[in-house]
Amino acid sequence: MVAVVGASGGCGASTLTAAVCRAASSSGWSVVAVDAQPGAAGLDVVLSLDHVPGVRWPDLARLRGAVDGPDLIARLPGGDGVAVLSHGRDGQPPPGPEALSAVLAGLVTGAAPGVGLGDALSHPDLVVVDASRESTVGAARDWWGCVDLAVVVAGTGLVELAALSAVAAALDLMGVPVVLVLRGDRVPARLCDDVEDSLGVPVLVTVGSDPSVARDLVRGRAPGGGSGAVARAAGAILAAVGIGPTSGRGEALGPAPGRSSRRAS
Repeated sequence: MVAVVGASGGCGASTLTAAVCRAASSSGWSVVAVDAQPGAAGLDVVLSLDHVPGVRWPDLARLRGAVDGPDLIARLPGGDGVAVLSHGRDGQPPPGPEALSAVLAGLVTGAAPGVGLGDALSHPDLVVVDASRESTVGAARDWWGCVDLAVVVAGTGLVELAALSAVAAALDLMGVPVVLVLRGDRVPARLCDDVEDSLGVPVLVTVGSDPSVARDLVRGRAPGGGSGAVARAAGAILAAVGIGPTSGRGEALGPAPGRSSRRAS
């Protein structure tokens, strides 16, 4: 399980979540994306699956107890190897944090494969969570024990870096492996080094402007195709968790978590 967390609003965490899903599915991995950002546009929109019928968070408002992961996946909107559990846009209040914990536990510990989107998707290779900043500092955080890697996305301004410090500290207290993605054009190497020294967390990759994201969304495709900055960042994240194509270092690809050299996209 990979959790992508925006340290502050508007840093592109949902876009990066969708790009990771697209990159993994393009490499033959089955993926479930979980929207943990109530009140946003909805991860199904970013994945261009908002037109596909299926279960969304409002349908789980009365969820209690354990979740049968394969059965849930069979009911989710999906396509091209990705299923998504998304928040709706009807103003209904989302289920509480207990429901999120139950769903994620069911997805990562699901029983035998079921039916629906196919056996591969009913027992996925990868779960990607578009996590909210509040979930890292709130009261109900037990689901973070299922996370193999947390990817914290942040801008490079003073306020954004202060927010990054708070999120990174909360994840460190929970013992979650963390890497950073810094957003900005031509982020100085010295700044990356300073952030790593200050937080003790590696900067996996920096991500500059990527015009392909807007083009993909307009064309009804999930972002992250081709060779743009966001696609390369998604590849770096998959390499860090040991799945997907493991190409050479390249401009944007970083190593697995740990002190390392990494440089900008």
